[in-house]
Amino acid sequence: MPSSRITRTFSPSSAAGPTAARRTSTTNKPGRQGRANRSGHLATDAPPQGESLPRQERRGQSLRGYIRSRISWPPSGAQRLQLASGSSRSNNRSTHHEDRAAQVPTMQVSRGLHLHLPGISCLIGTGPVAGHHPERENRMRPDEVQLICLDVDGTLTEGVGGPALDGAAAAVERLRSQVAVRLVTNTTSRPHAELAGHLRKHGLLDDPAELITPARTARRVLQARGHAAGLLLLEDTAREDFRWFREDPEGPAVLLGTEGHALQVADLQPAFRALLGGAHLYALQTNRFYRRGGELLTDVGPVAAFLEHASGRAPENLGKPSPLVFQALADEVGIDLDRVLMVGDDAEFDASGAVGLGMGGILVRTGKYRPGDEETVRPRPTAVLDSVATIPEWLGMD
Repeated sequence: MPSSRITRTFSPSSAAGPTAARRTSTTNKPGRQGRANRSGHLATDAPPQGESLPRQERRGQSLRGYIRSRISWPPSGAQRLQLASGSSRSNNRSTHHEDRAAQVPTMQVSRGLHLHLPGISCLIGTGPVAGHHPERENRMRPDEVQLICLDVDGTLTEGVGGPALDGAAAAVERLRSQVAVRLVTNTTSRPHAELAGHLRKHGLLDDPAELITPARTARRVLQARGHAAGLLLLEDTAREDFRWFREDPEGPAVLLGTEGHALQVADLQPAFRALLGGAHLYALQTNRFYRRGGELLTDVGPVAAFLEHASGRAPENLGKPSPLVFQALADEVGIDLDRVLMVGDDAEFDASGAVGLGMGGILVRTGKYRPGDEETVRPRPTAVLDSVATIPEWLGMD
């Protein structure tokens, strides 16, 4: 029988900050405190007679007792207990799991019972999750859709700046004839005007205003908050969309939009120090990887995770699936989020992330899709289709 692995990460108080105690145990050495029993559940029996526990272990025992007094323990079928510290050195960071998940969809947690203890966000469950509300199962019907948001790279085109995929232009034209359509991309390496021109050339876009990029969300959000100054980590090819942002080492923001492939760790030190000094971390998107020229490459998300781990500052996501993007689009059209459908090739950030916000989310088997991606996320996509060309049929359009 393969050994179960149970990981606990917690901070007993907000003062503990990022130096939270950690302990990992496995079932291959039975009889010790914190091992998993035969059913895969966490064993909470006392240590053997005369065995003393170090201070961190006594804290863990106290925490388990606190949890057990408030829930039915152990939860049926649970395989993992993860306690994510909600403490922070910044008043800007949220200790509420759902808020943080909306801002930082890169963080995967366990699906199941949510607990919010003092200084702790605790989830007990059975598998990986992405999205704002991992317990939500989408019931959207095709006849309820009033706004369709289409991903670009890998969904409509072959890579960033590549040709249109087969049937994509015809599908977009057909969709526009019956429902509102927006193209929503997390691309950060090309300016809006260049992307819009390329999409118009291939018959995928009529009005450039219908192309939504993280740069446009960033301008709206940061200017409204008075955060339009600070450090800008961005590819040179995309800087024309950020003329409104004043580069100032003493500014209130660190704005991240680069995959960092040409950077060294030393290049991130000014941003790290600014975050320690109180700057707010914004990420144009937090995707894990993307496809270019037939290869998978790391995206902005891993760089954001590096800065978060070093500074203790969680990035606020300005791309999909942030509600900062989709709520603004729903308001623009005059509808509720549950009438919005997102279509893309990323199971986590396009499909599952949308469902987690209460929208519909369709995963297409093009672009960076890999067989079985839909099984790795919770909540699951509303539907999984071969390509964007099949969306009109799924919607029942004549």
